[in-house]
Amino acid sequence: MFSPSSDSFPTGNRALLTNLLQPILTAAIQATDAARGNIQLLDADRAILRIVVHQGFDEPFLSYFSSVHEDRFGCGTAMKRRKRTVVKDVQESPLFTEEARQVMIAARALACQSTPLITSDGKMVGMMSTHFSEPHLPTTRQLKRVDTLAERAAALIGRIRHEEVLSVDIRKLIDQLREDSEKTRIVRSKP
Repeated sequence: MFSPSSDSFPTGNRALLTNLLQPILTAAIQATDAARGNIQLLDADRAILRIVVHQGFDEPFLSYFSSVHEDRFGCGTAMKRRKRTVVKDVQESPLFTEEARQVMIAARALACQSTPLITSDGKMVGMMSTHFSEPHLPTTRQLKRVDTLAERAAALIGRIRHEEVLSVDIRKLIDQLREDSEKTRIVRSKP
């Protein structure tokens, strides 16, 4: 599902992004034998991760973890370190506050892995996390598959963001050309 709270993309691109990321998330959940998962986009200006695609979570989890700051929880720690964080047992992990731990337990997310989404040019654009219903460590093989999926997700996000920047630049150029044209018309019409 898509979380409409994301303001990183215009509406049309958000729908496209959802359609492209959902199968990647599903594949990551299957690859790790997880029960649920999510993909978050990075708001780099604020250093916040926001859930944009999820599977298997209810509103209490989605509300609590809707915006995650750097160095908070498994995904925030992975964001700060720019490398995967694996939490074998949420109930024993120092990465979670007691309140966050209770939200995780209520969501039956008792273990998780969070993998940064990093583009080929080294920009972090988000996070992909899978969550397990019991304490668990994914295998090296499973995590290699997640890495492949994370590369695909990062490439898609990076491309859509790049196209959005180009679109904005083109609109600015068109506006500037119109303004210049109007100025030229005014100058020509003066006696």
